Amino acid sequence: LAVSILSAAKMRRSLVSVVAVLLPVLARLVAALDRVIYFGHITSFGSSGFNSSGALPAIQLAQDLINSDPGILSGYLLNSTQVMDSECDRTASLDAFFASVVYDEDSTRDKIAILGCGCSVATEPVAEISHRWNISHISYSSALAALSDRSRFRNYFRTFPSFEDLAPAIASLMRHFNWSRIAFITQEENLFTKALSDFRTEVKDTNITVIDRSFKTQQTDLGRNIRDIFGQSEDYRIFFLNMYSDKGREIICEAAKRGIQYSKYVWITYGWYATEWWLDTSVTQVDCTEEELVGALENSLIIDAHPTPEDENAVTVSGYTTKKYMEIYIKKKKDEGYSDTIVHTLAFDAVWALAIALNRTASQLDEMDYRNSDILECSKLQGSLNVSLDQFEYSNAQLACLLKKNMQRTLFDGVSGEVAFDVNGTRIQRKVKFLQYKREGTTLERNLVGIVKISADHRFVEQTPIYPDGVPSDGNPIEVTNVYQLWIVILFNILASVGVILTIACGIFNFIFRNKKIVRLSSPNLSYFLLVGALMMYIAIFIDFIITTDYTLLSVQCNSKLVLSALGYTLAFSTILTKMWRVYYIFHNPTTQKTVLKDLYLVAIVTFITAICAFLLFLGVVIPPLRPKPSLVDDREKGDGVNEQGVKVLNHVYQCYQKSSVPFYWLIIIFIYIGILQIVGIVLAFQTRRVRVPALNDSKQVAALIYISSISFLSIILITLGLGEFLNTRVSLFNTAIFITASTFVILTFLPKVMRLYKDPEGTRVFDKTNPSVQQAPAPASNSKHSSSELKALEVQSKGTKQDLNTMQ
Repeated sequence: LAVSILSAAKMRRSLVSVVAVLLPVLARLVAALDRVIYFGHITSFGSSGFNSSGALPAIQLAQDLINSDPGILSGYLLNSTQVMDSECDRTASLDAFFASVVYDEDSTRDKIAILGCGCSVATEPVAEISHRWNISHISYSSALAALSDRSRFRNYFRTFPSFEDLAPAIASLMRHFNWSRIAFITQEENLFTKALSDFRTEVKDTNITVIDRSFKTQQTDLGRNIRDIFGQSEDYRIFFLNMYSDKGREIICEAAKRGIQYSKYVWITYGWYATEWWLDTSVTQVDCTEEELVGALENSLIIDAHPTPEDENAVTVSGYTTKKYMEIYIKKKKDEGYSDTIVHTLAFDAVWALAIALNRTASQLDEMDYRNSDILECSKLQGSLNVSLDQFEYSNAQLACLLKKNMQRTLFDGVSGEVAFDVNGTRIQRKVKFLQYKREGTTLERNLVGIVKISADHRFVEQTPIYPDGVPSDGNPIEVTNVYQLWIVILFNILASVGVILTIACGIFNFIFRNKKIVRLSSPNLSYFLLVGALMMYIAIFIDFIITTDYTLLSVQCNSKLVLSALGYTLAFSTILTKMWRVYYIFHNPTTQKTVLKDLYLVAIVTFITAICAFLLFLGVVIPPLRPKPSLVDDREKGDGVNEQGVKVLNHVYQCYQKSSVPFYWLIIIFIYIGILQIVGIVLAFQTRRVRVPALNDSKQVAALIYISSISFLSIILITLGLGEFLNTRVSLFNTAIFITASTFVILTFLPKVMRLYKDPEGTRVFDKTNPSVQQAPAPASNSKHSSSELKALEVQSKGTKQDLNTMQ
């Protein structure tokens, strides 16, 4: 009995609670029995590839919450008419609009607004004409950038952001990864062709190249008929699926068959695709398994402009947190059997945006304050404001004007984040997100990897490592600028260092022993010129082996190594040439009446010869057209190759002289000048080949110097002209010739002096007649044997040289 009494008491309390909840609702229903506000609803049920019908449970949930909330639209009920299918098609959408709005025989009330119409293709034509019936149009799944044109779409609003920020976001992503090539695979619909056009405009003045492979929506067996996408775009590695998801399945299936997937390729898809869109077989069938599709999409990127709240636990205008809303929606969608859609939060907030605007309009109608600027402005139009919301008629432009102004002022926290419209009725967004498909078991999950804040620079900010194993290439051939091999650099720096030390040592020797007869008779002052020239050539080797790819440094390197090597060579060689000319002058028809050659004359000759070369080099440096400029050429040593990702590797090297260029021809002129000096030297060496006075002409070494330097000079010309595209070969041979020439000048000039000075410190045997006699080149028969007068002339010349040296010192 006691149990029965307790049970009865509980039942009474439960009944009282139910009545307490239902009474306000019932009272409101009774009060608003004749005050129903109707809005039309058109969506896409997926028959043409885009399915937004999964938003229906969210829309119904929003209506229920609004109609049960006494704080909003008090005295009214918000109700939608029968949902129409736009089929994601222009014609079908217009038919649905006219059937729902104009020719709806089942309703005696005009619709104050319309919600929809699914995809952008279906929304555009309706949004362009809906204002003619003074209807406010609000969409939750249309992203076409053109819908922001207020002159065309006068009463249109949308909670889905525009695509106009996607182009700079993708460009920012590409800059972040240094990608410069992307292939758009585009479905020929306004939404996608406009996205392609916007991206082309965005990257117009950048180094990013975009190609497009388009197909018509009606095209069947897309996977086979569009294979040229991959065949003609084989050098492209970044692909953007600019299409609806049903067509995307066909493309991805074909890609899976061809192995076009990570890590060599990158796919980018839209974020508004359904969660597992690759499994949707309601529209198209593909001959790929789930594993193949998942494998092709793994690590692909998703660009998502879908707004999300900063805090899922924050209470929204509906009284729900986003987290609680999601729990209710997922259960409701599952119970009612609807397919998945990513735009359900936007649809939920779209209904709330309409309700809040209607609520504000109802308050203005009740107050009817003509001092209100909105009331004052809208009252000038056709219609009347002395009506209630449920009495709206398509001819009432005044009420439509007032509702539009209140829609424009929308600002609230929804389950998709802050909801506000810009002056064109488009949802204001703060950022674009990038997500990445990551494998979770047999399926893929979306993980946030980066964001692009909507700002002046649209800078991409990576949240988590996207490609920890290496960023895939964009397919653009990798341009590699090769530099010298390290061992070559080390070897020649060591050789040049040894040469510099040797040159300095010889200079010290020349200074310390300058008063010794053996050194003095070979003009030690001229020897300084030779040593400076050799030192300049060694320094040129150091400069040539500076490893850099900086254009400015390369320009300095090209000019400085030319000046130092050419000027140093000319200075050293002209010294040898002058010494050889002195020998020729003394021993060619020697007489006692010949002018004694002083070192001052010889220095003047060296200076004159070097000055001409310096003048030519000066012109080549200061006059821009003649100045050597580094240019990239193909590296013929390595050739082109392919890396581990299958991307072409183009090897290049810098060379200072490009064939058939003005600096190249100027270099030929410098070579010709030095070549003339070489010819003169060879002639003098041949004419004095039988002279053997070691102290005066450094014995046979002078002739040997001329012959060796001539061979080196000829090698330098051939190397410069013929091996510019063989970097390591050219630099090795070129600097070997420079090193041999400089070292030969120094060693063959000073080593014999050191040896003679060691054997004869006082120079007592300089003109010892027991040594090999002085011989002259072939002469007339009467002079085939040297007379005593000739020997006397030689002694006179030698004495003159000695006096001259003493005078200079």
